[in-house]
Amino acid sequence: MEIDLRALPARDAYGWMSSLITPRPIAWVSTLDAANRPNLAPFSFFNGVTASPPTLLFIPVNLRDGSKKDTVLNLEEIPECVVHIVPRVLADQMNACAARLPRGASEFAAFGIAPKPSLVVRPPRVAAAPAAFECRVRQIVPVGDGPLAAHIVIADILHLHVRDDILDPNGEVDPATSAVSAAKATPPPATASHSSGPTTLADHAPLHHSIRSPLFRFQTRILPRSTWVFPPRTNQRQRLVAAHPRR
Repeated sequence: MEIDLRALPARDAYGWMSSLITPRPIAWVSTLDAANRPNLAPFSFFNGVTASPPTLLFIPVNLRDGSKKDTVLNLEEIPECVVHIVPRVLADQMNACAARLPRGASEFAAFGIAPKPSLVVRPPRVAAAPAAFECRVRQIVPVGDGPLAAHIVIADILHLHVRDDILDPNGEVDPATSAVSAAKATPPPATASHSSGPTTLADHAPLHHSIRSPLFRFQTRILPRSTWVFPPRTNQRQRLVAAHPRR
């Protein structure tokens, strides 16, 4: 099957990309606005860039009306953030932060997430996160216009917090909590409570975004169908073949 993504509606192109570029780690990003009001939001397009200097990127997609998300607006005012690795035990709270709150409302307060002061940057960090990168924005790159367009946030990592209980005796990240282990595991159901039952090493493995992940299911609940829905794969294939017959 050959697909010209340039000829597809953005929602269909997003469907193909999000179902094939997977698994992806989830960035849980805290920021501050000019009035020092904190914001906390998850993003499923996230990765490292280089170690010289240590740099990462994450990509907030525009709101359904085409406007910037609060994270981007905050970074334009105070170009600092904390990027957290999300363990499964915090999946429910992370999912909740994908909801749209009024500008200036704090997800920390709204969803009972304990903050902790950062050491280098002004935004607070999530106290329970197993790892957190304190960052200063290097560049914000707009890509496209309108709904499903985005801004690439490139940030220099200034400081790293790593909880001791995810390290092995040599002081390195325990493979049982690594992204490799998480990628091979089935994501937990969206209804799984972060506080139910005893925790294990797997509970602290980083969450990844996939077509089965809680974040994906939460996004499809809060966005209008006209924005995110793409046809089932069989129907999509039939429609694409009809629109682009092989020559």
